[in-house]
Parts: sequence; structure tokens; C-alpha cells
Amino acid sequence: MIRLSSLTFLALLLSCSYSIAMDAPANCRFMNVKYEHGQLVLLNKTKSQQQLFLIHNTGGKNLWLQSQTTEKPFSGVSKSQVPPSRWAAITFNTANFKLDCVEVQPGAEQVVPCEKVLKVCRISNAKFGQSTVGNYWIAEDESLDSIMQSLKTSSIL
Repeated sequence: MIRLSSLTFLALLLSCSYSIAMDAPANCRFMNVKYEHGQLVLLNKTKSQQQLFLIHNTGGKNLWLQSQTTEKPFSGVSKSQVPPSRWAAITFNTANFKLDCVEVQPGAEQVVPCEKVLKVCRISNAKFGQSTVGNYWIAEDESLDSIMQSLKTSSIL
């Protein structure tokens, strides 16, 4: 019986991993991401390493992704709007970066646990030249195909 339970658990785990991976490009790894107290934490071990993450709103409501840092890690932008089923792309070269997820409805805003409304992955083969280094949103409120095309056009992929 224990053996069957272990096999069942493994099958469930693999099927969940497969369905998550299907939504993202092959070069986007579900790594360097964690959730802490409801916040999304994008991990960067060194400040000099440029990172690129894709963020997918899998919840059913409009979201604002808001920075909770006193530094200004972005080029004048501290939040991004991502409607349901849409994507955003962010790049940065600072230490670990935290975002809050805020559901936006007419007349109301509510902080929600990011792990319940987002799928996030890190692009593993991004290349950054002098003109593409920094801390900024590359894309907001776009389809995955559109973001991937933008990354190719800017020679990041």
C-alpha cells in the first residue's frame, strides 16, 4: 500500500510539472523563484548578474505587480499591470527582488498571495549587451508569443 501511495504521489507530481512546463518556452526554467509571505521573490545571488523572468497571470483577475523596495530598481517604474492569462517580462541585476501581487477590481484593490495567481520562470539563455543591461520591465500585458518576439528583436534571445 505504501508503494502504491508513493507511485501515485510521483505520478501526480510529474503531471503537475508537465502542465506547468507546457505553458512556458523550453528555455524558461522554473528556478530562482520563491514565494515568501505571499510575495514573489526573484532570486539573484550576485548584483552583477543580469536576470530575465517571465511572469504569467494564471488568476482570473487583473493584477498589479508592485515593488516593495526603498531602492528604485526600475527605470522610473515600480509596478506592472498584468491582466488574466497575460504575461510580463522583467529583467534586473540587483540582489533578490520582491514583488507584491495586488488584485484590482473596480473600486477595490487587495493584496493576494502571488503563488496562487502567478507562474514564473527564468529564461536560461538570455544575452545582454550594453544597451539592454539594467532594471526594467521588458514587456507588460502581452501574449507569450509577443514577448518572445520582442526578446528576439532586441537580441536578448
